Amino acid sequence: MRAVIDANIFFAALLKAGGIRKFLFTAPWTFLFPQTIFTEYEEHKRELLDKSSLSEEELNRMTFFLFSYVQRIPEEVLLPYVDQAEEIVK
Repeated sequence: MRAVIDANIFFAALLKAGGIRKFLFTAPWTFLFPQTIFTEYEEHKRELLDKSSLSEEELNRMTFFLFSYVQRIPEEVLLPYVDQAEEIVK
């Protein structure tokens, strides 16, 4: 099974050990997320550090580790489906 995760789920897994992080690491699924999460991560890294109990080195390691559990989808693959996705969530 495959599931798409967004930045909020990814950031929650970074911030807290437990629920979401454990699920991402143990579920027998393939997790997908848009490549743009990299940009969002860089934009919010300072805020993530402030909200977490992790040092910058620990946050970097956790980020690298989490990225190894997900498959990144390039933006150009997703763009043709934006209109359809917006209709679904209305």
